[in-house]
Amino acid sequence: MAPRGARLVDPCAGEGRAAADIAARLGVHRKAVYLNELHDGRAAACKAVSDHVLACDTLKSLQASSGMFTLAYLNPPFGNDGAEEGGGRLEPKFFRRVVEEGRWVAVGGAVVIVTPQDILQRQESLNFLARCLDVWHLAVLPEPIRAYREAIVFAVVRDKFRILGEQKAEAARLADWLAGDLPELAPRTSP
Repeated sequence: MAPRGARLVDPCAGEGRAAADIAARLGVHRKAVYLNELHDGRAAACKAVSDHVLACDTLKSLQASSGMFTLAYLNPPFGNDGAEEGGGRLEPKFFRRVVEEGRWVAVGGAVVIVTPQDILQRQESLNFLARCLDVWHLAVLPEPIRAYREAIVFAVVRDKFRILGEQKAEAARLADWLAGDLPELAPRTSP
């Protein structure tokens, strides 16, 4: 169960199904679920599961108070940003926006990241994970739903971000972990 007063954010919520499932399983009331979806139609669907729904560009417009959330579910669009936006992969930009730049997730709060495994293996993502998070678990999604080689990261936001040698060593450890055979995500009988 989530701690009393827990708040969940999904800044790329789609129709809100993942956030609704997470909230239901953790006992987070819809009044404590905050969803954002760029597409107006999908954002409208989110209103069925949350009292707090926005329809804006997460990277350009979405704002939140520092430490407002206990849990962030990050399953951003898979792809490249346009040249007019500086290029580069979208996924790491979302991770940094929510956790590092925005600091929307409280220290000790949980972050769940779903993204292609090869994106996690890029140095930019490794550096982010190593700098900002204590990674608890890495897994791959079950094969029937793993269309883009998605992996899932369960982590906690650090009190003090790693820098220099400490960050480099942690990034190398994570790279080794990701290069190996990750277990398939499966239900557990206990936490």
